[in-house]
Amino acid sequence: MSSDDLQPIWSRPPGAFVSATDGVDLWLVDLSIPDDQRVAMAQVLSPDEAERAARYRFDKDRRRYEIRRSVLRHILAAYTGIAAADLVFERGPHGKPTLPATVSNVCFNLSFSAQLALIGVTRDCDLGVDIQHVDATRDLVPLAERFFAEHETNEVADVDGEERVRRFYRYWTRKEAIAKATGRGLTMVMEGQDVDIFEGFEISDIEVPSGFAAAIAVEGQGHTIHTWIWSIDLV
Repeated sequence: MSSDDLQPIWSRPPGAFVSATDGVDLWLVDLSIPDDQRVAMAQVLSPDEAERAARYRFDKDRRRYEIRRSVLRHILAAYTGIAAADLVFERGPHGKPTLPATVSNVCFNLSFSAQLALIGVTRDCDLGVDIQHVDATRDLVPLAERFFAEHETNEVADVDGEERVRRFYRYWTRKEAIAKATGRGLTMVMEGQDVDIFEGFEISDIEVPSGFAAAIAVEGQGHTIHTWIWSIDLV
């Protein structure tokens, strides 16, 4: 992934970068980094994370897991002031990962697909992010009929080709994002419910590299979204 492909939406943070407190920071992460850097970064993983990484059957999947968990820890360390290796995660009633409220008011969410990860960070409000690698070869209408509201399904079925793919993934990523933001689980959002019915949340599409689709859902309204490209020199 070249940063040139993402201008002007995405940019590297300024040299004197300080984590924002007046909106939402989105971090786009390329999981394809050299093995020596991956191994060094993975030193911050917890024993549980290291054990989970070891259970992956394929090396590619294990490497990507180690990178995204390591990057998440390094990013959150910048917001919390807690060393990356010392961060402790909890899970909400529906399994959503969080930081203990007694430790930090930082809220975050992580999504990944293929070689990209998307991390959202804010303070004092729930959020969810989703990124999907687009598969244009799938028969998308049956999926829409199963999971989407009737008018959403019609919007997907009424067009062909690239526009059908775009509309399907626009709805899919929005539904995933709101499911993660509310912590209610994907089933409640996917089973024929209109993605726009969830009051109290602002849902936005996010421009990402070609071949991917992404969305964010944030509690409240009027949030400023900052879009940053993560790179190894930020560690």
